[in-house]
Amino acid sequence: MTGADKSNDILDAAEVFTDHSGGFMSENVGDAKLIASAFASCYESKNGLVTVYGKDGDMISDGNY
Repeated sequence: MTGADKSNDILDAAEVFTDHSGGFMSENVGDAKLIASAFASCYESKNGLVTVYGKDGDMISDGNY
């Protein structure tokens, strides 16, 4: 996870890297959405975006926090 320690409520962007594979259409989308949701329950920002990436570097999911 990167970017969670820097918060200014203007454009907060955190990234979570997982060992899942695939992109938006992979079978791991549900898990990635759950990770983004769990992140949002722990961190708060007026304008934050958390992005979940797979082991191949492809974006799987994202969410506001």
